[in-house]
Amino acid sequence: EQSILARELGHRVANVLGLVQALASQTAVDGRTAREFRDEFRGRLQALAKAEGAALEKHGATADLQELSEDILAPYRGERPEAIYIAGPS
Repeated sequence: EQSILARELGHRVANVLGLVQALASQTAVDGRTAREFRDEFRGRLQALAKAEGAALEKHGATADLQELSEDILAPYRGERPEAIYIAGPS
């Protein structure tokens, strides 16, 4: 059992590191200060952490995609809630 858990943990860590690498490469660098890059990258990491946390909380149950999307995208709306529009069935 410990061997299986260790392999599963290694696989999950590798997946998360791959996601972090993808987030870093998708975060635009051109025309930004280091602080702007850091802030955007941090926001993306927080959104990833929130999505992972929500998925783990459900323990295999079906998650409400609209609710999850609203939660994850909330920081990007800032003072402009109309900046991101989500529509459609849950």
